Amino acid sequence: GHTIYQVVLDQTPFYPEGGGQVGDVGSLIWSHERIEVVDTKKEHGVILHYTNTLPSSPTLRCQAVINRERRKSTARNHTTAHLLGAALRQVLGKHVIQKGSLVNDKLCRLDFAHGQPMTAEEVARVTHIINNKIRQNIPLHEQRHLPMAEAKKMGAVATFHEKYGTHVRVVAFDPTFSVELCGGTHVQATGEIGIAHVVSEGSSSAGVRRLVLITGEAAEKHLNQLDNQLKAIASLLRNTQQTPLQSIQKLLEDHKKLRKRVALQEQKALMGLEERLLAAFRLYLDHYVVVEEVEVSDVNALKKTAFNLVKKQRRGVAILGTVINGQAYLMVSVGAALLTTYNARDILSSISHFIDGKGGGNPSFAIATGTRVAGLAQALKQGDKQYIH
Repeated sequence: GHTIYQVVLDQTPFYPEGGGQVGDVGSLIWSHERIEVVDTKKEHGVILHYTNTLPSSPTLRCQAVINRERRKSTARNHTTAHLLGAALRQVLGKHVIQKGSLVNDKLCRLDFAHGQPMTAEEVARVTHIINNKIRQNIPLHEQRHLPMAEAKKMGAVATFHEKYGTHVRVVAFDPTFSVELCGGTHVQATGEIGIAHVVSEGSSSAGVRRLVLITGEAAEKHLNQLDNQLKAIASLLRNTQQTPLQSIQKLLEDHKKLRKRVALQEQKALMGLEERLLAAFRLYLDHYVVVEEVEVSDVNALKKTAFNLVKKQRRGVAILGTVINGQAYLMVSVGAALLTTYNARDILSSISHFIDGKGGGNPSFAIATGTRVAGLAQALKQGDKQYIH
């Protein structure tokens, strides 16, 4: 790949990746030169700006500009992660320990220790608590360089994967609700989040659940899409007496009944076809032959018919053709009493070229399928000529 550079400034507004939150992106501007920052990380206490190029005169003063929209969306999602953690402890119990998180401008994702999947009702309660806290517009209460002992006294929640020094930053949204040790970016008050919505609840690994939330404009867009989808479904169903769900349930029940009825009809039709073909067997020397083009709904139905014909007429040869979904099929079956004289595979290969057929089988049953539908009548005619006249 291409070279990636690390630029270090004496001071910077760029937030480095940490605590599950992604690093800032933006630009560094040297008089007339603008360089894109694609990521920000921190190593050994130094903030590194990742770029694809270097400035021609790095000693000049530099203007550092973060992507504000991305930073704002990320901050909304980070604050939501805190509210979510507190809401989970309230609904599921104190045992909920955070096992990992991802916070970026698109979503807020939290992994936490919990023995079983959350119920729909638990998810609804958690969502309600978070949105309630958003509506209360709780201001951010932040304390920097607080001795660890004091932070613990405040009941600050620490995440398992972070390393903390002797002095920490404490982020609280209502000291009775959410107090956490955190180095990330947050909103000034919860109202900025607008709305939070749970997109999914699932398992991330054994004993660990994963919740994904979206906020603000992303949540608004998502809810609008869902609403439009539901309206489209409702107008398709055109049933004003019932909810879309009831209409769909009824549709599925009707569908099941109809499928049963169709299956019964097809069974009857097949039995009728079998009887008709049995009656159509003609004697030729010492055996019976039937050659027919038939109409069936699927290949298996025709296979079954071909088998049954020679089972009932042990001295019979059946050559059947059909067209299903624009494909031509040829089938040959030979009765048990004729297997010393006739071979279904040989009969098939002498006629299947008319339909550009591919296939094969064994001495008692063979099948070929081909795209040349127009050649089906010719193939059957050839079969008829060979085994009757």
